[in-house]
Order: sequence, then structure tokens, then C-alpha cells
Amino acid sequence: MDIILIIAGVGYILARRLLGELLEAKRLLIVPVVLTVIGAGQLAHIKAVNATTVSFIVVGCLISVGIGLVRGRTVHLGERDGVLWMRYTVGTLLLWVLNLAAKVALWPFEHAVSPSATSAANHGLLLSIGLGVVAESLMVLYRAMHTEATVVWAKGKDGRPNQTPPAFERARTWVQSGPARDQLIKRDW
Repeated sequence: MDIILIIAGVGYILARRLLGELLEAKRLLIVPVVLTVIGAGQLAHIKAVNATTVSFIVVGCLISVGIGLVRGRTVHLGERDGVLWMRYTVGTLLLWVLNLAAKVALWPFEHAVSPSATSAANHGLLLSIGLGVVAESLMVLYRAMHTEATVVWAKGKDGRPNQTPPAFERARTWVQSGPARDQLIKRDW
């Protein structure tokens, strides 16, 4: 069941973002937070927790968060009709592959150190993926806040306008008042 959940969650995110979609901040955050919460719930299935198991889980999560932050920098942000859109690039996909390769590369080392801890640490895989996508999403939102394009919080339904709450706009103003940044958006959507 865990494998199916992981494949479904990651597949959903990859498919939507490869095609390009409206940067809807609420959706950008909800899906990875749900994956992270489910992943944290999977930790309850670990029968014997020890320092080695915890360290394997923490290292896996740190790798995912680090790669997720870099991945967030590779997502293409473009303006269409004054509204911000996002799309995964080849670099983004390569970083997903690197994340997977890093996880696979750790297994033999972890197994040599402690086979039982490796088995237990596998329960942290979904948590690690969720945290990586949260990191990616936060980086994308950080970059989005440096643009002049409208960042939609929630897409309007049934002909209603898109929503952007005042708290989000205040956060954006605070972020934009910081030191000057490099060009974080391309206007060639």
C-alpha cells in the first residue's frame, strides 16, 4: 500500500506540473503537506526505534529537503494574462531522478550498518518525499512573491474570480521589501 501511495502522489504532482499549470498557492502547499502528514503517520508502524533508525530517517529527509529546494529553483515561472503559471523543466525532472538515485544509493550503506534499522527507516520514505515537495513548493512560492504577476491563492470556481487573501499579499510585500534579488521569473511563457 505504501508503494502505491508514493507512486500515486509523486505521479500526480509530476503529471500536473510537467504540463504546466496555474500557480495556485493553496494547491501547491496542500498536496505536499498531506503527503508529509501521511508519511509521518507511517512512522507509527516502526516496531523498534533506535538512534540508527532515526538517523537514517533524518538523513533521508535532509537529502530530500535539500534537493527539493534546488528543484524549486528549476521550476519555470511564467506570466500569462497577468497571472503566474508554473511548469517543470528538464532540470526539475533530473533532480527528481537524483533524489531517487540518492535514496537507492543509501540502501546498501544503511543495510551494511544495520539491516533492521534500514527496514524500519523505509517507513520514513513518504515523509521524506513529502518534505522534499514542501521545500520545493516553498521555494517556488518565494520566487513567485518576487514577481509582479498575480499569485493566485485559490482558483475561482463557477465563474467566480480567483482568490488572493490579504495575509498572502502582506507576506508578499514583506518579501519584496527585502534586498534586491536576481530575476526570478521569465516572461516568455
